[in-house]
Amino acid sequence: MNNFKNSQEFGKFGERLSAQYLVKNGFRIVETNYRCFEGEVDIIAEKEDLLIIVEVKSRQKIDSDETLLSITKSKQRKISRATADFMEKNQQFSEHFIRFDIITVIKAPHYDEYVITHYDDAFCYLF
Repeated sequence: MNNFKNSQEFGKFGERLSAQYLVKNGFRIVETNYRCFEGEVDIIAEKEDLLIIVEVKSRQKIDSDETLLSITKSKQRKISRATADFMEKNQQFSEHFIRFDIITVIKAPHYDEYVITHYDDAFCYLF
C-alpha cells in the first residue's frame, strides 16, 4: 500500500517506477534528476547508441491527455537546455543519438496499481 503525503512524493515514486521500467526494457540509467541553472531532466538513459531524455509525469487520476499537455513549450525548452548542459559536461555521449521521451505514471482505478505509458520521441530540441 502506498500512501503519499503530497504530489512531490508521488512524483518521486513515479520516477522510480519509470526507471525500473526502462531497465526492464534494456536501458541503462545514466543519471536521474540532472539539474543545472537552465533546467532539469528527470531521467537520462542509454541503450546502445541512443540516449533518451525522459520527462516523467505522475498523476493520481486517469487523464493522459491532460498529463501530456502539462509539458508545455517552456518546459520542453528547459529540458532541452538542461540536456545541452549535460552533453557539454559528458562528452562520452557525443556520438549518441538523442531522443526526448515522456513516461506517464497514472494510478489505476484499482487500489495500488499504476499504468506506465512510454511515449517515444515525444518532442524535439527547443531553444
